[in-house]
This record gives sequence, structure tokens and C-alpha cells, in this order.
Amino acid sequence: MLLLVFRQTPVSHKHMKTLHLIIILYLFIVKVSAQDIKIVSTRDLVPIAKTYGIDSALIVSGGFPIYIVDTLTAINLLEYVDNYERYSQTENFFNKMAHNWKTQFLSQKTFELTRRVTEKIKKGSIDKYGNLFVLDDKLIISIIKQKPDSIESLLIDCYWNCSKIADSLKSIFPSGLYRFFYSFKNGTHPTVRAYESCNMNCYKIMWTLRQLNSKYYDLNKLENHNSQLRLWQQNPDILRFEDSNHEYDYKVLTLLNQYDSLSVIDFENEPELKKILSEYSTNDRCWKFLLTNKNQGFLDLGCQFAPLSGHGVILKLELIEKNKLKMTMTEAWIS
Repeated sequence: MLLLVFRQTPVSHKHMKTLHLIIILYLFIVKVSAQDIKIVSTRDLVPIAKTYGIDSALIVSGGFPIYIVDTLTAINLLEYVDNYERYSQTENFFNKMAHNWKTQFLSQKTFELTRRVTEKIKKGSIDKYGNLFVLDDKLIISIIKQKPDSIESLLIDCYWNCSKIADSLKSIFPSGLYRFFYSFKNGTHPTVRAYESCNMNCYKIMWTLRQLNSKYYDLNKLENHNSQLRLWQQNPDILRFEDSNHEYDYKVLTLLNQYDSLSVIDFENEPELKKILSEYSTNDRCWKFLLTNKNQGFLDLGCQFAPLSGHGVILKLELIEKNKLKMTMTEAWIS
């Protein structure tokens, strides 16, 4: 997981400076065990977020669902999430929590992030691809899961705004013949793209209102907005983006020695643990990363290059009775 930080290419000068900062932070806080396991404690994440920003803390954390092993740190980190940006570290962190865990603070944060996104939509702001902002599917799922207070009126207001913009765009559509020849050289006409974005927002908002059992939901409106979209855009499967946490088989290992926390376990001298780790040799460009919070944590094992390229596992760990280690499979892959 953590090695992804070092595989981004190409990078801008700004991103390169950020990368250098992350490397410095990583070298500063990471503890390395005798078996080359890089260990990070959740207690280090909030100070990093406070000093260097939330993205730095989340990259150092390895991208794990922190709230499962340290709810207090997860809530404290959530305070630093101010904006919703698709495909970002903060978006991934927020949605993993919002899709699987319900608290009042998380509900409030969902409302605040949605408010900021809808403000961008209402202002007709443009994303980095030159298109109007469209309500993100993962954020919609977070709204449905959290059901924040006053979210209905927020969505309805955004719906009316998008509907009015769509009507105004429809009235200035270039002719079909012009759009046809324009598409050969330039792709879809900007007016058409904007119109589709508005109708997609209207569709998604109306669909969300249905999930919230809103009295404002109108099937005719939903179907009308859907009909204004291209065939491949219609009836989007929003729920397929639900970010659920999964747990599979688990086993409990009896350790030779007793330990007070995960971070002090002697992996080198615990035969069963050593056997598991031996599959991920550093000679094969493999990684071994452990995020800990006292007796709980996540262990990420995997390889970047041949012969074990694409082979890895993520385990949730829990130290029980000082000499028993519960290992639960949460993710595994092999190619």
C-alpha cells in the first residue's frame, strides 16, 4: 500500500516537493523491525496532519480504514477534511468511513462536504477536465448512509438550480447539423456537455431523494432527466461504488513470547509469523507494512515486481492475551 507513494509518474514540481516531504516524514516516524517490517503508529498521524496536511498523514498511514482500529484518531483526522475531491486521499478516507460507520460528527461532515460540492455545481464551476461538476456517486452513497439533517432541502435547492440551467442551455442548442460536423474535429459540443451534466445532476439528486424517502421525489422527473442522457449514461448504477469493508477467514496464532502491543512483536523469532513474512522477500521488491494502535492494526504484505508481482495480502491483526494473535483476512490478490 505505502509503496504506491513511490510509483506515481510523471509528477509535477509541486507534487515532487510533496513526495520529498512524505519521504522525509516516512523516514522520520517509521520504525523498522528486524524483519524489515515498516511500522507506523496511528498516534503519529494527527500531528502530521496538523503540521503538514491531511494528505500527508493519509499517505503515511497506508490508506487503511483507520476508524476500525482507532476511532478517536479517525475522528480527529476527519476534522482536517475540508473539501471533497474525487480520487483523492481524503475522498477515499472519508467515504470508507461514511459508507461503513455512522456517527453524528461523520453525518455533519457529510452535510458540510455536500454543501460545498452543491455550491460548486450551482455556480457552474468547471472541473479539471473542463466539464461542469457532477455529484459524485460515492458521495451520494455517503449521503444515503449518513442521512444528515437538512440534507433534503440542500439537494432540492441544487436540483432546481440545475434544472433551470438545463432549460436555458436547451434553448441555445446549436443545430443538429452543426453539432454533427463539430463533433468530428472537437468532440461533443460544450453546450451539449453542459446540458448532459445538468441532467445527470438532476437525475442523481432525484434518485437520492428516492433513497431518502423524500416526499419531493418524482418518478416522472427522474425518467425525464434520464431520457436526456446518452444511452451509455442512462440508469447509472450508483450503488456499485459502495466501499464496504470485508473480512474473510481468520486464525489465531499462539506466540512463543508475550507482548504488550503489536509494535513490539518479534516477528523474526516467532516461527509462524516468520514463515508468513518469508514469502515476501525484499529481493523481489516486496513490502511489509504495519499500521498499529496498541493491540490492533493492519499488516500489508505484497510485491511490486517479478517473480511475485501482483501477489499480496492485507490482514487485520489483534493481539489477545499478550501471546495470541488473531489474523483476519481483509484483502488478497495474486496474478
